[in-house]
Amino acid sequence: MAHARGAFLIAEDERNTTEILCDAKGAGAGLDAAWADDFHHEVRVALTGIREGYFAGYRGTPEELARTLTSGWFYTGQPFASWKGRARGSPCGHLPTRSFVFCIENHDQVGNRAQGERLEHLVSRDVFLAASALLCLSPYPPMLFMGQEWAAGSPFQYFTEHGGDLGRAVSEGRKREFAEVGMNASLRPEDVPDPQALETFTRSKLDWSELEKPEHASVLAFYRCCFCAARGTARRWRRAS
Repeated sequence: MAHARGAFLIAEDERNTTEILCDAKGAGAGLDAAWADDFHHEVRVALTGIREGYFAGYRGTPEELARTLTSGWFYTGQPFASWKGRARGSPCGHLPTRSFVFCIENHDQVGNRAQGERLEHLVSRDVFLAASALLCLSPYPPMLFMGQEWAAGSPFQYFTEHGGDLGRAVSEGRKREFAEVGMNASLRPEDVPDPQALETFTRSKLDWSELEKPEHASVLAFYRCCFCAARGTARRWRRAS
């Protein structure tokens, strides 16, 4: 039904399984693509050196990044640290590049940081632009997080609006979460923004006036150039094939 309406269906599934996707012969569950978090994780580790929590299963080496760019996923059946060494993934070389959605940040990966820092807040401008070019010029569908295309200055912090006991439980649980899972472990509990506080939400809103500032407008222009180059490459590839 969804395909009949022209929809493109994307899965969020950390298993790296081809069962949910549709191959060239029409086999599989029929979804068109899946988020390919391995690319994000390899890039993040390579650029920041952060290997806390689920990043422990990645080294960010040129070899690992090249393998991910070649196949779509890095994990295609290897033992995975976050799964206590159980195998993760399945061979995916038979799938077209459109089956893997790449990103260098998204709401989960930014929100999973206690203070909601984006990639552009953790690395230099030049490094961020290099990662952006790699994303935009790869043969995989890119996913951009809101404001990424101009290197937004605002964070994206986890915020909620629950009442009563649930709201209090969420506030306390957010503080405990980082001590337990090993993400941002160096922060004190008081450094973790309260998800129930109004200012946590307002800090996370985009500042659209940034587009008038040269340092942000130039990043947007860079993204536009990358996508124009990517479209040109795709057209030449189609003609050649």
